[in-house]
Amino acid sequence: ESEDLELLEKHLAHLQTRRQALLERRSQCVCEEVRTRLSTEQDARESWRDSMEDDNTKLKLLIRVLILSVPLHRFVELFDSAQYEEAAQQAAHCPRGLLRNLHTLNMFKAVTAPPDSPPPLLLFFLSLVTTTPVGQRLPESVSYEGVRCALDVKPCKLLCHVHCFPHRLTSSERLGDVLTEHAQKNPSVYLSDMLLALASENYRVSGAHRKLCLSMCRRGLTHSAVELMRRSEDLTSGQSICPSLCLLKLLTRPEGGGAMLSVGVVCVALLSDSQSLYKLLFKCCALSGVLEAAILQDSFSTVEEWSEIAAVCSTVQRSDLAHTIRSVLLSQSGTGVLSSDPEGALLTQHIYM
Repeated sequence: ESEDLELLEKHLAHLQTRRQALLERRSQCVCEEVRTRLSTEQDARESWRDSMEDDNTKLKLLIRVLILSVPLHRFVELFDSAQYEEAAQQAAHCPRGLLRNLHTLNMFKAVTAPPDSPPPLLLFFLSLVTTTPVGQRLPESVSYEGVRCALDVKPCKLLCHVHCFPHRLTSSERLGDVLTEHAQKNPSVYLSDMLLALASENYRVSGAHRKLCLSMCRRGLTHSAVELMRRSEDLTSGQSICPSLCLLKLLTRPEGGGAMLSVGVVCVALLSDSQSLYKLLFKCCALSGVLEAAILQDSFSTVEEWSEIAAVCSTVQRSDLAHTIRSVLLSQSGTGVLSSDPEGALLTQHIYM
């Protein structure tokens, strides 16, 4: 044992430090019994919390069901009692758009309206159009079926709703087709033009450029149709042919890189319509020398085809056109006699033989 007082004091301080550390550690320790009790209490609290969350979820679901069941029940009551106008309004305003779908539309489509009443499908469709939120559109199938029904019954009312509530329908090519079909049958020029305008918009959105051009031609927008044809890479010359002399004149007019159609190609397409054929030749080639230039520059039609065109002109007593065509062909043949071309050689090939 040491008798050094200073050393003993240091040892005492060390022991006191260890004692304090042990006391602090002891205060932080929990006996096994207490630990078990605390763990049990924690598990019970977590189980109670999970149970409350489940009850809360079930309660929310029940509230939603109650909220939806009231309008659904009311809709079924109205529909079963043939109160279709009220049922249509109820379906259109149903929470979460639960009834704004093709299934509900088919329900209205399957029933017959009372005497002197509009079709239930039309009532439902117009209710959908007027209640569609801004920035949203009806599904494509609903738009198509609804418009088709409206056109069969009240096209004026349809146009009024579409004008007052634009951009509520989903455009499609088949919707444009049904609008075009009714436009061609409608005796009213105003309604027909409005329907064609709607059809054109559907064709534009759906990328049906050929049908868009035809629709524009029917509306008299010939120059705009030609400009669209020149800009659209998916429109070939064959697709661009339209039974409009004004349009054909524009298409056969050389501009920039040349005409979109050759006069010969168009004339061959019109061989069965002799009146339109000579009118086209007269409109396109009225100026002196234009017809000759058109024949010489035609790299798509054969000599035989131009000869047939001349023959048709003779049958409709347009010997002047027939004479011009034959004169050009004879002047280029080198022999004064048209030779047959069993291989279907093009006119430009024949010229340089």
